[in-house]
Amino acid sequence: PVMVWCHGGGFATGSGSSPVTDGTNLARRGDVVVVSINHRLNVLGFTSLAELGGKDYAQSGTAGMLDIVHALTWVKANIAQFGGDAGNVTVFGQSGGGRKVATLLAMPSAKGLFHRAIIESGATLKLVEPEQGARVARELLKNLGLEAAKWRDLQNVPLDKLMSAYFATQRSMNVDQMTMGFSPNVDGTAIPTHPFHPQASPVSADVPLMLGSTRTELTSSAEAAAFALDDAGLRARVGEMFREKASRILSVYRDANPGASPSDLYFLIASDERYSAPVMKIAERRAALAKGPVYLYYFRWETPLDGGKYKAPHTVEIPFAFHNLDASPWTSGVPGIEGLADQVSDAWLAFARGGNPNAPKVPQWPAFDAQRRATMVFDTKSAVADDPLRAQRIAMFEAKGLT
Repeated sequence: PVMVWCHGGGFATGSGSSPVTDGTNLARRGDVVVVSINHRLNVLGFTSLAELGGKDYAQSGTAGMLDIVHALTWVKANIAQFGGDAGNVTVFGQSGGGRKVATLLAMPSAKGLFHRAIIESGATLKLVEPEQGARVARELLKNLGLEAAKWRDLQNVPLDKLMSAYFATQRSMNVDQMTMGFSPNVDGTAIPTHPFHPQASPVSADVPLMLGSTRTELTSSAEAAAFALDDAGLRARVGEMFREKASRILSVYRDANPGASPSDLYFLIASDERYSAPVMKIAERRAALAKGPVYLYYFRWETPLDGGKYKAPHTVEIPFAFHNLDASPWTSGVPGIEGLADQVSDAWLAFARGGNPNAPKVPQWPAFDAQRRATMVFDTKSAVADDPLRAQRIAMFEAKGLT
């Protein structure tokens, strides 16, 4: 089996090469071929010039994703020379890499180039709308001092100047890299529809999907103040996020997490809002296609780093999946976690091999359906739970309008 890794970095940064995502241990453990790729990012890979350049530039806002399709095409043509089976390819990625996997599921040009998909903490229901992509491109030209009619002059702008204008555009438009610009555009051709909105894309509906999130995703990037909130600070932050629905969210999360501090509650709410709730909705919409199976997980294991303040942060599952425990500060030197690493890595490998994550060391893991909502909860003692975040999920779906 072949496992093609899409790196994280929110379509803006990152690389296919890092110690924690080195594929050596995964390849040796599961007799797989691991491929890591790079591609165009940010302004170089996702500037939509469709409005300015017409049909010849219709797919310019998706160039970075087309690079990934080219990489998968190369894998199909060449991987046998490295011992890989071109008929059994898994694409997997975390964060922005997970979003890349989600986007591939909606791309006709990628259909048939991969046969399994794993989305780790990459909750993208929607991509950039064409009008928004055009607005961002116009603002980029403005920041470069170029008139719209001179858009072709972008080709002649030195890289340092282009990158400066890119950062200025992000600041001036308050651009969310994931959904507001310099990330994949729904262009009607390379990407005909959003991956999972208003329903799951049918393009690669038969591909088995495994996906999940961690319990406190946002602790990894939070500022110091977020770790020292009082009740007033918690209410202010949740109020800003949910307005008139904030009281219900706070009540539900307090009831579900007795004894949690204001900071703990904030991280749970914010992490679910950005990651867990969309991930659960993706699982629901994908399962509704009734074709390829869906397997949902929730990563609860908490790192002891810095006294345990980060709990189960964004990226914490990566060293377990790759079985590279010594390469991550979350897991390096932590005793007693080899068993969890065996479970996680073996589940990823089993899924890559046969489209089903069940393996001898993994608790029986049923496919997801909207009634039972079976979820593998990875922890020191992993176990399957049915709809483990039920009350929080319902409240968050209501607050976010995820019907």
